[in-house]
Amino acid sequence: PARPRLLESIVARLTPCTRCALPARAALAWVTLGLPAAALAAGPTRQAQDCPDLSGHYRVTGDGPARTEALAALRAGMAGFTGGELVLSQLPGGGLGVQTRSGPKGALSASPGGPLVAGKDFSCRQGWLVLQQTQSAARRVEQVWYEGRSTVSLRGGGAGGLAVEVRFTGGQRTTVYQYDSARISLPKPGTGTALVETLRWPGVGETAPAETRIEPPAPEPLVVLAARRQLTLAVLGNARLGPLKPLGDGVQVTLTASRSDDVARLEDRLRAAGLAYEMKTQPVWTNNAWTLQLLLRPDGGGTKRDWRPSTHRVQQELRNLGPMATADKVDAVDGAYEATVTLLGSQRVEDAVARLKANSTLFSQVDVIDESMRADGSRVRTARLRLRLR
Repeated sequence: PARPRLLESIVARLTPCTRCALPARAALAWVTLGLPAAALAAGPTRQAQDCPDLSGHYRVTGDGPARTEALAALRAGMAGFTGGELVLSQLPGGGLGVQTRSGPKGALSASPGGPLVAGKDFSCRQGWLVLQQTQSAARRVEQVWYEGRSTVSLRGGGAGGLAVEVRFTGGQRTTVYQYDSARISLPKPGTGTALVETLRWPGVGETAPAETRIEPPAPEPLVVLAARRQLTLAVLGNARLGPLKPLGDGVQVTLTASRSDDVARLEDRLRAAGLAYEMKTQPVWTNNAWTLQLLLRPDGGGTKRDWRPSTHRVQQELRNLGPMATADKVDAVDGAYEATVTLLGSQRVEDAVARLKANSTLFSQVDVIDESMRADGSRVRTARLRLRLR
């Protein structure tokens, strides 16, 4: 109210000629002199009203990718250990301080990335604090992998606990090229999906759930024990063994490996050991590791002719086509494999196929289905091959 009266007194003191000569644009500038200060005064207040007060000391509970992504967005990964705790505090200027404790007996430490800054690290909408940095994420729904990003939002705070919402959006992807940690993929049209997961991290003052007696795990089925005995360290090599569970007439085995060569060598050792298996989920690069699932039939024994390698293993074998050839795509078709390959330079498809037959221990027969030259006149040709195993 004081500022408009000040403007009126200034305008009243102007002579009539001065007021007449004052251009409209200059008059507008005089009137708006007080607006920036008022906007600055109102801005932080409005922002503070929109942002929830998350101050509090919380226990980090739950498991799974949603919890991992929420802690990564807060730059509080150390709170992800068993018994981890998280302390949030409001800072002058609207920032958010983050401290973590890796266990109940550890010391509190500040986030390595420092406090979160309003407008840069987070924004506030409808009572939620939304972290700006989305997280690379993957989800498996009914044996299908989806890849995308997750957005983390927070609300609540204090004695009521901290509510965490993780929104995942993504879809299935088709691998175009992959080698070790390098992977190029394209989204599959029509496979987009969105998932919302919620967590609640209680305040440390809240009574923890009463500890219950931990029952010893039930004995594993005999078929699982048989599979575990066969998957020795010599067979696994650098691959890491995950969960095993009965499935149909066999055992579903989940495995991870750091390099694509580790996956190929694992399949070769399974073949050499005479272990018959069916690839349930083709190897996929996710969370900095190759993940695959196979159905192992330990009770049925199995021979080498039962071996069905993954398309990933076949694609690696096609390196024997030569340095100027690349396998773009491999599909399992009618008990065999069909591969699309690209050849550069002047080499003929027949020469590349002959080189593959001479150097591969995987294929008993390699046939050229068709071949074509690029229409742009370059010396690049594409060929489709049909491959049968030994």
